[in-house]
Order: sequence, then structure tokens, then C-alpha cells
Amino acid sequence: MQSRAGKTENTTADWSAWASVPWSPVGVGDSPNNNNTNTPIGWLKSGIPYLPQEDAVALQTLDVWIPANTSSSSSTTTTTTTTPNQSSPPPNPPNKTWIVYIHGGAWRDPAITSTSFTAAATNLLLRAAGTTNADSTLSLSESGLAGLVSLNYRLSPHPSHPPSTPADKLSRSARHPEHVADVRAALAFLGRLGILGGGGSGGGNWVLAGHSCGATLAFQAVMHPRRWGLASRGEVASPGEGLPKPAVLVGFNGLYDLAGFIAAPPEGFGHLREGYREFVEGAFGADEGVWKNVCPATVEGNWVGEWIGDGHADGEGPGKTVVLVQSREDTLVPWDQLEAMRARLADEGRVGVKVMEATGKHDDVWREGGRMAEVLWNTLRGM
Repeated sequence: MQSRAGKTENTTADWSAWASVPWSPVGVGDSPNNNNTNTPIGWLKSGIPYLPQEDAVALQTLDVWIPANTSSSSSTTTTTTTTPNQSSPPPNPPNKTWIVYIHGGAWRDPAITSTSFTAAATNLLLRAAGTTNADSTLSLSESGLAGLVSLNYRLSPHPSHPPSTPADKLSRSARHPEHVADVRAALAFLGRLGILGGGGSGGGNWVLAGHSCGATLAFQAVMHPRRWGLASRGEVASPGEGLPKPAVLVGFNGLYDLAGFIAAPPEGFGHLREGYREFVEGAFGADEGVWKNVCPATVEGNWVGEWIGDGHADGEGPGKTVVLVQSREDTLVPWDQLEAMRARLADEGRVGVKVMEATGKHDDVWREGGRMAEVLWNTLRGM
């Protein structure tokens, strides 16, 4: 248990980290329906360290977007150009929802970072501003979007892209459970600042989404930290203490059964077996038992109960939902991964499950951003 003095010290460090990054305007003139090219659709803080600044490495950061301040009346909607207060987090009213995103990249690709969410984030800000064709009559006050977060985390080594500097190596020498430890530390940081609700013991009305291995990490993050050997590690237990739980998990083209794929790739994906084995061993080692126990479709025990809370272990959870999104045109992750996840959730029960389709190749959903934003927007409006 952390002392009161320790918690105060953490909070001071959190505020210092938050205030160290200024807000910058987003999307000025991006919308075809925006007649005022000087009016931003939102604001961005990029590269906020979520661990103490003296300890954080380059990839232990996160990006935050918020919609531009909008005041609405029955006849007009006004967006201001006033820069938000750099030192204070945006308000988190109960009727607004935060969306947190975890990028993919097979736990190792240095080219895929928190900025991969930019296209989807911009689309969501346009929707919140009511400047897309689909949402032209929707004001910010009606949208329910509080803000967006995209996380970085330490990566495993990539044999084709070795670190270029000693500082780069510190961010790219991770092995499990360091990836999920970073994700949990980032979520705890947001919780301590009051950006994510829950007050520590319960849950919050927010969405946790991820693409590819980011989807794996999203599911891992809601499981008990003892599964990853984190509860007994002081350097992780403090940042992860009182981790707020999301109301919805969204997986885009997710990896849910690595051992199953490597053992028996589905038709048309056999040529990827050794490539999968390489990045899986790089992140988790060569033990196939570990591969099973890091994946949400094959992990032992009742992890859904860990997400919805012990008080609901034998009954219905408090409105938790999983949204599984997959493209049938994905050439890297087969539809079978979604089916394995759907089957596991059906076995565990107690959460709602929605299946939605994307289009295009594996990374198109975040590169183009439109479909990712549409899924997240509809998820938000359905909460």
C-alpha cells in the first residue's frame, strides 16, 4: 500500500508532466464545411510522459486531443479559438466519454506509434464539431465526446530496424510484461488526473480500443495484474494502483490466439507462420504456454470477471461491452482470430458482444481513419 506522502508526490509529478506540454490547435481549415479557416476543431497535447519525467523513456508517453470549446444555443453553435489552460486537464463531466487507443505493430514496429491514431482522431473531432456530412446537425454539447488519448509503450527489438541511439535502445528492448505494464501505467496516470473516471476501485464511462497487438494489450490491461507478475513489483504496482476500468473494449483486426495461429494457420495464411513465430518469440519468449496465457482467447481462468469486478463474478456485469472489428480483406490477421475471441466471450458470458466489419488491408483501418472513427463514434453514441 502506498503512503499518503507517496501519493501526494505522485500527484505532483503527474501535474508537472501534464503541464510540461502545451496545447496546439488541430485541424485548422481541414473541414470542407468550416468557413472560418482560423477556427480549430480541437486541441492536441503530444508526448506527455506518463511516468516521472526523470524515469520515463522516449516511448513512455501519450497524446491527448480534446474538441474545441463550443457553446450552443437553440439556433447557433459557436467554436472559440481560445487555447485551453496548459496546466489543467479538461473537465470530465459524467455525460461525456473519453476514448483511449493503443497502437499495433507486432509489439516491435518503431514506425507505428501513438501518432497512428491521428487520422481517426481528426475524423472524430470533425464529427464532434458537427462538420462532417453524417453529423452536420450534431453540436459538441450533444456529441458526448470528452476527448481522445493515444498511448505509446516500450517495444521489443526489431531485427530489421535496430535502435539508432542508446536512448532509442531503452525504448526498444522490452519483453513481456513490460508492454502491458506501460499501458497500465499510462491508464493509471490518466486516472489520477481525473481524465478517466472510476475513482480507483470501480469503472469509468470510457472506451479502451486497440489495433492488432494493441487490441491484445487492451484486453490484457483489464485483467488482474497478478497474471503478468506486476502486483508484486513495486515499480509497477504504484503506477497501476487503482486502475480505472473501461465500460467498452474495442478491438480492430486484433490478435487473440497467437499459439493457435502458429500451430495451425488458416488457409491462405500459412506463409506467415514463421513471421508470427519470430515476433511472438521476440515479445514473449519461446514458451508456447506463455503465448496461450497472454492472449485473451486462450488465457486460463475467468478474466471477464476480473474486468467487470469481483462483485459480478457470478452474475451480470454493469453494462460492459466488447466490440470486435475485423476486415475480411486483411492479409495479415485472419477472420478466425475474431471468431476465436467471440467464442471465448460467449463461453465466459456476462458482457455484450458486437461484431462489426472493416474493409481493406490490415493497417488501412488506422491509415485512412474513417472506418475506425465511425466505429468509435457509434460506440460512443450507444453508451
